[in-house]
Amino acid sequence: ATPLSVAATVSDLELDAANNYNGATLKVERNPAANPEDVFGFTGAVAVDGVNLEISGGSKATFTQTGGMLNITFAGNPTASDADTILQSITYSNSSDTPPAGVQIDYTFTDGNTGSQGTGSFGTATGSVTVNITPANDPPTISDISDQTTSENTGIPSISFTVGDVDTAAASLTVSVSSLNTTLVPDANIVAGGSGASRTLSILPATNASGTATILVIVTDDDFGSASTNFVLTVTSVDDVPTATNLTQSQTYVEGATDVPLDDIVVNDGGDGDQ
Repeated sequence: ATPLSVAATVSDLELDAANNYNGATLKVERNPAANPEDVFGFTGAVAVDGVNLEISGGSKATFTQTGGMLNITFAGNPTASDADTILQSITYSNSSDTPPAGVQIDYTFTDGNTGSQGTGSFGTATGSVTVNITPANDPPTISDISDQTTSENTGIPSISFTVGDVDTAAASLTVSVSSLNTTLVPDANIVAGGSGASRTLSILPATNASGTATILVIVTDDDFGSASTNFVLTVTSVDDVPTATNLTQSQTYVEGATDVPLDDIVVNDGGDGDQ
């Protein structure tokens, strides 16, 4: 929040003469009309206690804030100096993710005259201040991705998730993916797809590999804001069918001679093993 005007002052002949602003009011709102995006606060020497505005431990006014309109009622015998202190303490912030470039904030001060200040109705004075707003980049968002399980040598063709950003079109968001166990899941075996807000991943574990790998997914916007999520991929081992090779070779055995070795036969059980 930023102070609206640290040098602002208010003056009224009768109230200044009495040095008592009891009953006076101050309204603060956007021009041409109050906007709920506008949020007012207080700083400096003014402390907020519920609806009370306190200076040096004493309540000098009460306030309400509704729909972007701040209303202050002076009470508790505030002096002219107290009124200036409260006016100078008012701060402004904007709650919108896409705020305007600037706003004009109007002040309306009413002296609260009920006859003690002279004949006639309330006296009113107005002022305004322009607040220039510099937008901040809001980071993108990415949905959670649940943990995944697949069998050895079996890929997962499509894992769905969503991305978004209040400042950047979803189509312009970049998704990057990496594996924290590249022996089980090489980065090249993860493909990001989809478009706009709806994105997908396809994953293929390494051949004959089983175990677990954490997959990290990062979304980045045009201003390099980012968000991430991760999930665990579990690859369960399967019993690979054993194989034997060189069974078609022929050997010749001569009766009474030395036994013929069969050492060219190779048996393999598929190379199962966790990664």
